[in-house]
Amino acid sequence: MQALARTAGNRTRAAALLGMSRDQIRYRIEKYGLERVASDDDEPTQPTLTTGRERCAS
Repeated sequence: MQALARTAGNRTRAAALLGMSRDQIRYRIEKYGLERVASDDDEPTQPTLTTGRERCAS
């Protein structure tokens, strides 16, 4: 969601920020129902779009 907010909803630019293709980000947006672009006023309870490269903290 942060990448989409930073790019004003531009999926191609958001995908580039996350290191994925436009099709990959489109799939994840649809899969997780992330159509709405977060604004600065949104509460931090919004889901975060991840690339799958994050490390587990355990």
